Amino acid sequence: MPGGATLTPAAVIAAGSRVLGQELRAATRVPLGWGGENWRVQAVTGERFLVKAGEPESARKWSATRIAYDLARQAGVPVPRHLRLESRCPEAGGAALRVFSWVDGVDASSVLEDATVVPTFFGELGSALRRLHSIQVARFSSRLDGSAPSFGSWGEYVEYRLPQIAERVAATGAFTPVEFATVTDRIIGLTGLVNEVVSPSLCHRDLYLDNLLATEDGHLAALLDFDLAEAWDAAVDLVKLRWLVFPARPGAQAAFDATYHGSDPPPLWEHRIRLTSLLELTNTVANARAKGDARYEAVARTQLRAITPL
Repeated sequence: MPGGATLTPAAVIAAGSRVLGQELRAATRVPLGWGGENWRVQAVTGERFLVKAGEPESARKWSATRIAYDLARQAGVPVPRHLRLESRCPEAGGAALRVFSWVDGVDASSVLEDATVVPTFFGELGSALRRLHSIQVARFSSRLDGSAPSFGSWGEYVEYRLPQIAERVAATGAFTPVEFATVTDRIIGLTGLVNEVVSPSLCHRDLYLDNLLATEDGHLAALLDFDLAEAWDAAVDLVKLRWLVFPARPGAQAAFDATYHGSDPPPLWEHRIRLTSLLELTNTVANARAKGDARYEAVARTQLRAITPL
């Protein structure tokens, strides 16, 4: 939030009423989510919305994110409706503001404590991801709105992405030169192997339980937070699921795989998951080091070493 300010219910109601063009009567802070603030608001009609506020510089990225929500909904993926975006909201002290439809649901991790719902939940997640990844986009890119460079092949995109990761690694000292050279060599080798079979898909890129909403009886309610969505190899959406979600829940991966690809996985699928894992985990280690998050850095580094010894 600009200047570290915190919004008041009155400010959220005033901003939301103007942006939506209807009278709101209640606003309650939702103490979840990373960055900015999240508020549940209710109109006099009884309809509910989610208001998300953040730094003004977030607006450009959020504009591209809106495309991801719209495409996902059109493909039948359960996501909130992205209703409004305002780059600088005067009632919110100049913060960027987004408004979404409210989706009823509960924290997925709490529901999944009941092992009997695991097959249903992850089977539905596999179906949702299959629909999401069926959305074909023209070119690989870090932005869906054309505001970032785009590439006709996965190999060209990786060639563009790798120096960005290298800069973060060099700035943070997250890896020794020998370690990073080892990772880079493996990334380049895998890229050459899979390049011809990878086509760009709409990818969430941050799929773990915090971004999955469940119903109280264990069904998938919605995929949340598409702020990292990009046109990538679909394999990237398996990185956090295999790292942070599946291992602690017996049967989860089998249920997911059964509906995502059945007995016919995409070409060179395991190689592609390994490649996207190397890209994402190397970047995660460097970013965690930059933020001073030693715990997350250690967890990501452990997972990286499990994939490729350094």
